[in-house]
Amino acid sequence: MAASDGTTATAAATAEKRGNYLQTLRVRLLDDLEKTQVLAEAGQAELSRVLPQAERATQETLEFAREEAKRQYRRQLVKYRLRSIIDGIFLTGIAPSVKGFVAVWVFTLLLAVGLSLGFSGMGSWFSVWGFLAIWLPLAVLAVFLAARRKARSLREAVAALGTLGLRFGCFDEHESGDPAFPYRAALGPVAGVGAGSAPWDTNNFTIDKRFGSQQGSMFLFFVEPGGRHDVRAAFRLPTGVQAQAIPFHQESWDKHGPHWVPIGVAVANHAMTHVPLFQALARAIDEHGRHLETIRSIQKRIETLAGVEKNWADVAVDMPVLDQLLKLVDLFMSGRKPSPKGVLLYGPPGTGKTLIARKLAKHADCGFKALTISDLKSEHIGGTGQLVKKIWQECRKQAPCILFIDECESAFAKRGGLNTDQFSEELVQTFLSEWDGFNESSGQVFVVAATNQRERIDNAIMSRFTTSLHIAAPDAAGRRRILGNELGKARIGLHVTEAMVQETSGMAGRELHTLVATLVAEHLGAEVSEADFLAEARKLRGKSSTNVESRLGWDDIVLPEQTRDEFQSLGKELRHAEELAAMNISVPRGILLYGPPGTGKTQLARVLAQQSGLSFLAKSSSELKAGWIGQSAAKVSELFEQARGMAPCLVFLDEIDAISPQRGSSDSFSDDIVAQLLQELDGVKSSSAGKVFLLAATNHPEKIDAAVLSRLDRKIELGLPGQAAREAILHLQLAGKPLAFEANQVVPALAARTEGLSGRDLASLVTAAARKAVQRALKETGDPTRLSLRVEDFDG
Repeated sequence: MAASDGTTATAAATAEKRGNYLQTLRVRLLDDLEKTQVLAEAGQAELSRVLPQAERATQETLEFAREEAKRQYRRQLVKYRLRSIIDGIFLTGIAPSVKGFVAVWVFTLLLAVGLSLGFSGMGSWFSVWGFLAIWLPLAVLAVFLAARRKARSLREAVAALGTLGLRFGCFDEHESGDPAFPYRAALGPVAGVGAGSAPWDTNNFTIDKRFGSQQGSMFLFFVEPGGRHDVRAAFRLPTGVQAQAIPFHQESWDKHGPHWVPIGVAVANHAMTHVPLFQALARAIDEHGRHLETIRSIQKRIETLAGVEKNWADVAVDMPVLDQLLKLVDLFMSGRKPSPKGVLLYGPPGTGKTLIARKLAKHADCGFKALTISDLKSEHIGGTGQLVKKIWQECRKQAPCILFIDECESAFAKRGGLNTDQFSEELVQTFLSEWDGFNESSGQVFVVAATNQRERIDNAIMSRFTTSLHIAAPDAAGRRRILGNELGKARIGLHVTEAMVQETSGMAGRELHTLVATLVAEHLGAEVSEADFLAEARKLRGKSSTNVESRLGWDDIVLPEQTRDEFQSLGKELRHAEELAAMNISVPRGILLYGPPGTGKTQLARVLAQQSGLSFLAKSSSELKAGWIGQSAAKVSELFEQARGMAPCLVFLDEIDAISPQRGSSDSFSDDIVAQLLQELDGVKSSSAGKVFLLAATNHPEKIDAAVLSRLDRKIELGLPGQAAREAILHLQLAGKPLAFEANQVVPALAARTEGLSGRDLASLVTAAARKAVQRALKETGDPTRLSLRVEDFDG
């Protein structure tokens, strides 16, 4: 009952801890939301104050533009009339064609002759005056008609301009980095009149590079009426630079552009009086827009937190890590600048990195593409780069898109290293150029990569990730949650107990899934008990461990009572390393067993590994020393990396004096091992302290490097056995053997005769006696199974 209550209490505490973290985040986000809403309301009030002024200024500028167009039309019309005097004199302005010209003059002459005949009594000079009286009004008419024809394109341009609306726009002083829309990062949309009163987003404008850089410029945009925002022409205000005309609609510009330029330049110069107002409005709109964007982001975060418990229940990730990951994805999806480029998930195999990527794609509801090394490498040199480019093009078409690369250390191996080839070099170079080089995809593609060997990843690739997140093996709370989900899916009516959680310590999510699948396979149609679960868990834990005899127990080794109690306590302490760490109590990093040969140091390590239930890895000096400098250190690193993946794990190094001798007294291979061993024990990778325990044995502690010796917290001497210990060892060795004497009567005397012998010597003594008994049985009966040990077999 007590165990069940403890399990319930622990589960409740874990749920409370997660709930408290989420609640703390939620409260903080709600507080941020409230503050940002206050700022947004203040920004809206400022906009409400400034916007009417801007509307009036825009209306005044639009009216000025229309009046200026009329004024320029009238001035140009006067010039056209002066240029048309010749057309008036010769009356070509009335009919510019040859036939028309002849017809007008014939008509004029005939009319003059007719008038002369009708008034013949007034004198001969009347015919000249009659001709002049007819020609003069026709000449004036010809001047006006010729000037009107010449001003036709100007008149149409003025009429077209009169139908357009007007907008002001301010561009940021920095380019956006997007070749298609270099001014996407504008200070903000600026409202205007004549084309609808809604704010108009100028962020998607692109201006041809031939017109030069436009950072920090203010523009007047002439746009289509009726609420549409199609730009027909733009004029840069001379704010520190000269006024400039920018064509947008080529057809309209080809037709009216030459006439619009002087009008637009005049309007741009006039509009300079409104520049401070519109710059203030642009800043206000930008600030208000940022507040609204922040509100949307916070609301998205609150929505995300609300679904964490439901959507991420089967992923055992620390809540701070998961929260940081979801923040990055939400920021990427929001389109807010600067956009995160990617995240690296690293940790031991089976911790759910691939599952996390799938859930991220579902969470973001965006494009998703998963790749492995086989998808990225081509069959021939030169093809890998093209393959990578094609993949990025596909991702951009699905933008926003999450690009997931599993086992990325194979794809992004360090260039120039021993593990790379020309294919890998080409892959990394092309990937860098597509990701963050000339063809940058910021805000379009979010790279999620997974690895359990991040030290092998190219440095340039590592620098592109926004952050690296460690996905560790699940802690007790995570294992309890995963086991509950897995048992529920398998429909196994087994309550997750504290013993089950402890027995699966160090197991990743994949291993827990395998464990439950094995239980289902082994118990088809039968109930699964806690004992069945624990037995299968021990089998799975031992799968990657160094093999030890499964029958070994504490009764199979003779130790002083104090030493036995210490080691039994140590095994339990290591099993509860997580709970102790939560209370800021660390377990020892290592123990050194030293003493004469044959005193049971190696046997003790085997028993501790078997009885503690911990993963167990044993290595000798020959397994760690390599053929060239540097490889020995790599082997030590691999050993501890494997141990961390199996944590809590017991690492046993026998004859450690041969593995880590005093530096400078041996070869460079041993120095490499010692240096790496020190790093693994409490150097840069000391985050695994309490999860990986070192048990070392030696006959010569004085030969061990002093720095390594200082890392072994406890040093236990196993000396030669005394009288009582020798009796106990002899009883163990004689147990189960056919004896021709009473052990209790013979063993004390035999132990007294063997003073100074070790446990191994005593085992050899019994083995030699048994061999004599076998030889005697064969000689006397021919049947070795009819042997019987006698007292005299121990002589000699």
